[in-house]
Amino acid sequence: MLQALDEAAAEVGQGTSDVRGRLRVNGPMSFGTRYLAPLVAQFMQAHPALEVRLDLNDRRVDLLEEGYDLAIRIGSLPDSSLVARRLTRCRLLFCASPEYLSSHGEPRSVKDLAEHRCLRYRSGQQSADWQIATQSLTVNGPLESNNGDVITHVAEAGLGIAQQPSFLVTESIASGRLVPILTNEPPVRLDVHALYPARRYLPAKVERFIDLLTEAWGDPPVWEQSIGLSPISQQ
Repeated sequence: MLQALDEAAAEVGQGTSDVRGRLRVNGPMSFGTRYLAPLVAQFMQAHPALEVRLDLNDRRVDLLEEGYDLAIRIGSLPDSSLVARRLTRCRLLFCASPEYLSSHGEPRSVKDLAEHRCLRYRSGQQSADWQIATQSLTVNGPLESNNGDVITHVAEAGLGIAQQPSFLVTESIASGRLVPILTNEPPVRLDVHALYPARRYLPAKVERFIDLLTEAWGDPPVWEQSIGLSPISQQ
């Protein structure tokens, strides 16, 4: 019934410039803090009649059950009845601190990672293996964490090699706290999608917010442009 009311309101609003009501957005924690929250603020400034609920967490939410208008998801998507629109794409990067590389040497191939201290991401029952092109690689090291910021901090402290989404480490790379390694390996791509329930008419508040995200992030995304990475499609 709520979806039907939303669609009716959207249909009535076709052809108008008003963005109003309440926009309910869900996104991942670390990415959302860095790159989603500033655009939410910009969108609210442009549309003062709009109210926003922004929830950041790393769990898979049920958009319909929990009442979200859209969710931002990074990586592979499960099959569902939701509509997925790709906003941009980023990549996984191998990196380590200059101090670690000075003490332990730089791996020249992915096979060399078996001899290194690797900092691994694990969420729930998800495997902590690393993705290498179309394969997975079992690595070992002193840390597992379900939070990418933790892994970045530990890597900056010189305690191991990290494989991280680019949005988590480009600031560290630009400042010299981390150094990208294994740059000749084919990049593992992570698509960034907006997910929203299928409906006859997409509300203006959702459509225009998605347009803002697509334009603001770009391809390659702004965080990869900051360290001179070219679009993945050109590699």
